[in-house]
Amino acid sequence: MDIKNTKQSIEKLFRNTVQKDHKIHNAYLLVHSDKLGIHLNISEGSTNSVPTNENQPYYIASVGRLCCQSAKWDTFSTEHFGIIRRH
Repeated sequence: MDIKNTKQSIEKLFRNTVQKDHKIHNAYLLVHSDKLGIHLNISEGSTNSVPTNENQPYYIASVGRLCCQSAKWDTFSTEHFGIIRRH
């Protein structure tokens, strides 16, 4: 599977997951890799009837927590899409 199709698959899975889970009101996903030439910035859902915007600024309080979440997505992506691998 090429990168374009992989990005489309990730976006479709992300959007479907958010739309099906009524506990999730909005979600954002940013995937970037200079090495693989990937940049995917998507959002889905709404807050108080205001649709999400993938360019919404965000602030991170814990880099350690981000790394742990990244490791979980790394496993998910490797198993399902085969483009992000641990080194």
